[in-house]
Amino acid sequence: MKKILKRIFLSIVSIIGIGIIYLFYYDYQAGIITSGDKIPEYDTVRSALLIVDIQEATTGKLSDTGQYIQKSESLIKKINEIIKFAEANNILIVYIYTESSSWFINLLNDTMDKGSLGTQLDSRLSVVSKNILSKEKMDAFSNAALDDILIQNKISKIHFVGLDPVYCINNTIEAARNRGYELYIIEDAIISETDDLKNEMLEKFKSSGASIIKTSEFLVISSL
Repeated sequence: MKKILKRIFLSIVSIIGIGIIYLFYYDYQAGIITSGDKIPEYDTVRSALLIVDIQEATTGKLSDTGQYIQKSESLIKKINEIIKFAEANNILIVYIYTESSSWFINLLNDTMDKGSLGTQLDSRLSVVSKNILSKEKMDAFSNAALDDILIQNKISKIHFVGLDPVYCINNTIEAARNRGYELYIIEDAIISETDDLKNEMLEKFKSSGASIIKTSEFLVISSL
């Protein structure tokens, strides 16, 4: 009996150990930032608006992050205002959402399981573009379609809204910088789990050359 219990115990420990190793590996893979090719110098300056991770599993009805939920109404109202002006001023609009095809991750939390309701864009978000791209990693450029869309439209400036500056926005900004894009973060249209984390990341973005602007400034830029 003792041998059986010992084997069961060792099996459980082994499964837990493998699970922990997988999570570390998954986090490492999810955090990889792409390098990409430098964008060409275009004759005209065109801008894109990237709307990151505003979906049912983050800000919507399937979210389990209270801080996102509390801030979601005002955030989405602000983003919809930005979208309206972007559409009217010929700014390319791209929606980015997260999904997971990992059976192990989805076993722990299936709210972002590929094809599930949680991966859908938040129902309150204004959707005016067919440029809706998925990602499984924090860097949105891990989906090669983003490179293709931006290059086809000769984009040299990217404006960021959404969440979270600590994770997906951060990694996507780093990947965009690797490619030579001019970067703008609309500070009152992004949220993090805490204001302190958000402010810390904004300082990091600013120190690395990105421009931190408010919605009011974006609306002026977009109408020029």
